Amino acid sequence: MKNSIKTLTALALIVTSFSFAQQKTSLLKKAQLTSIEVKVDTQESLNSVDWDEMFTVFDGNDDNETISASLVVDNLKVNPTEKSSLVFSDFSITVSGPQSERAELLQKMKKQTKKFKKAINKIIEK
Repeated sequence: MKNSIKTLTALALIVTSFSFAQQKTSLLKKAQLTSIEVKVDTQESLNSVDWDEMFTVFDGNDDNETISASLVVDNLKVNPTEKSSLVFSDFSITVSGPQSERAELLQKMKKQTKKFKKAINKIIEK
């Protein structure tokens, strides 16, 4: 009788521990990053932005997940001299869309960033 009680108790403990173990694993969820924002305040930091590297944060996201990437320019001084300078403040470029269009979003962000850099270079040349 004692052996059967011990066996039933051991069996109950095993079943209970399996139940709790299954519940704990079902609570774990995969974290997904859906948005990145890069802030720049110098031309050097603007030129060092690597969008290919930045977009790797979206690796593993579901295709239907909406992702977005932003370049925020905050108090970037262009061609500063003692007498004057041009300051870009509160300027941003953002692309957004489904993860399935990630390659296109990356190309758009690269293109817009390149256009912005080109505009700054034109200002400097004048």
